Amino acid sequence: MTPRERLEHYSREAFPELRVVPVGDRMRESAQWLAPTLAQSFYTTNGASVPSLYDERTGLNSGLSAHIVHPLTTWPEISRNHSRDRILVFLTMLGIATLALVIATSYSRERRLHRATRDLAEQLQSANTLLSAEARHDALTGALSRRYFLDTLRHEIELARSMVTPLSVAIADLDHFKQINDRFGHASGDRALEHFVEVCRAQLRPSDAIGRLGGEEFGILLPQTSLADAQAVLEWLASGFITSTARICRTTRCCR
Repeated sequence: MTPRERLEHYSREAFPELRVVPVGDRMRESAQWLAPTLAQSFYTTNGASVPSLYDERTGLNSGLSAHIVHPLTTWPEISRNHSRDRILVFLTMLGIATLALVIATSYSRERRLHRATRDLAEQLQSANTLLSAEARHDALTGALSRRYFLDTLRHEIELARSMVTPLSVAIADLDHFKQINDRFGHASGDRALEHFVEVCRAQLRPSDAIGRLGGEEFGILLPQTSLADAQAVLEWLASGFITSTARICRTTRCCR
């Protein structure tokens, strides 16, 4: 454009010089978070401290070129906001990591407590089962305990009355049991009691029951058994026990 044309268009002939210098690399040094392609669009005009966006456009018909400069007056605020946002993001990530650690620790602790509670419950159940078994059975012979035998007896009596069926009950008192303890020792006496229960269990039916009432006294319960049949069963038990006990005593005497 000639000076005359400039005078006609802009009413002036001379214009100040506009120095546009790219500062993308320098901006990246102070603001590394800028994308390289975005940083290359930053310029300074006439040495200004505030960066600008520069664009050059050429008219299609006039042949004139337009140089457009957009000063980024808010750049200092943008930089401060970015620094603040980075701190906020860091604190947020730190909070998330801390929360995850707390949740993981709590979960692990709950797992341990759950496992300990489950083990304790299993131990208590085992202890209750053992106590229940000990309450139902004599610890030495394995026969029913006195209390459980009497409860079973009451139940069988009510059942026999309601169904009008025979029921036989016998009391077995081992004679001369004290002589076994005195002559062969209490260990042999305990073995004799155990052997008596073993003989009874081998000969009695699954529906029958034997309980230890105390010392060498036992109760034998025979449901749906008449008196004559009960006498035959008891005589068979007595003969079998006497024979096998004599054999045990002879063996014990030889060992001594």
